[in-house]
Amino acid sequence: MSGQVSSPEPSKVTPNSPASLEPSAIPAEWRRFGAFLRSPALPEKAAPFSLSSLRAVVVIFGLDLAAMSVIIGTAILIFSFGYELPSNKLAELELGLPIILLIVVGAPLFEEIGFRGWLAGRPAHVWPLIIIGAAAFGLPLLVGQGRPLIVGGGLIIALIAAIILAWRLWGRTPFKFFSRYFGWFYALSTLAFAVVHLSNYDDANPAFLLLVIPQAVAGLLFGYTRVQYGLWASILLHALHNGTFIALAMMGKSAA
Repeated sequence: MSGQVSSPEPSKVTPNSPASLEPSAIPAEWRRFGAFLRSPALPEKAAPFSLSSLRAVVVIFGLDLAAMSVIIGTAILIFSFGYELPSNKLAELELGLPIILLIVVGAPLFEEIGFRGWLAGRPAHVWPLIIIGAAAFGLPLLVGQGRPLIVGGGLIIALIAAIILAWRLWGRTPFKFFSRYFGWFYALSTLAFAVVHLSNYDDANPAFLLLVIPQAVAGLLFGYTRVQYGLWASILLHALHNGTFIALAMMGKSAA
């Protein structure tokens, strides 16, 4: 994986690329993603919100569905030989409205902010998340778990400080070191996203990384979408991804 900044041409959104859902536009976007994987490069800025960008997200979602279909098909083949996976905690959830909203709306929002909100490498994105992260993990250690009001107040102050800092830093270009080593940051965000999902399995450990191949593939797509089209786009793609699997799970339970 190259960490160098290559020509920005594959990263640009041209009027002819994702402007329609014609058959020719679909493989074109998929080829751009393939070129991005071969040499990840951070664009100068993400494409602005537009109908063209929205259609691009739909095209990438199609690639996501194709990739997940291959992974699920392979898993079914493996299961046919008698292999059993560790118990998945998500399979035990009662899919009521609060859980569905958490998975389809809450998880995409918070996971994209946490795992890819900083991936643009801009000071206005990186420093506020560092402040919030430091407060979220540091305050409980400093004051203890028995003082929720102090921890909650500190988090509110940290959030306000992060918003003010983001406003002050808005419009600044990405850190030079971040652009230079973007490939490594892209890989790190994808790996972290996948490894965290090991917690969905009972008795899982890092040796079971094959279990989170779907999350790794999804993370690659989410990261690409985030830097090309913006954080809103990766949140939407993530929501579509989760919503599809929730719908399939509900259909499976109804059929059973």
